[in-house]
Amino acid sequence: MEPTRVSGRMERFHDETSDTDVIVDYAHNRVSVTALLDFVDARYAGRTPVVTLVTGAAGDKALDRRREIVEAAQDRIARFVFTAEDTDTEPYEDICRDMHSHVTNPRVATTTIVDRVAAIADALDEARAHPERTDVVLVIGKGDERWIKDRNRHVPYEGDDKVVERLLASR
Repeated sequence: MEPTRVSGRMERFHDETSDTDVIVDYAHNRVSVTALLDFVDARYAGRTPVVTLVTGAAGDKALDRRREIVEAAQDRIARFVFTAEDTDTEPYEDICRDMHSHVTNPRVATTTIVDRVAAIADALDEARAHPERTDVVLVIGKGDERWIKDRNRHVPYEGDDKVVERLLASR
């Protein structure tokens, strides 16, 4: 049976210049983040990768997801990069600040970069700066969506999958 590909769901990209894998996924709550991290644990068993999670959360709804995403990940990753996802009227900065407030593990690093493309680029740059180690960058929430909701408007967005492809090709 040929491998099945679903755009934006568990899409894996590999950086040829370093031991860095990027996984783009729609994960957006405790259950899906836990499943994604379980996959990473199984796939990289014995390699102890440094895992960075690029994430945001929806604005004006499902407020518990912010805490749940952080709780599901913080003891299993090295770094959060909080960024824009979708919002109705709530500013991205407030959503990121709320997510950051739920981080209780002092060993996990946190960064907030509201511009989603810049956040993904930062995570890739940090991973690629350490070619001696295995890095996994998880980019969650948007998958292959070609828009991002900003202040009640659907604004064109390249899609996490295309951003990652472009950034990897440009290095």
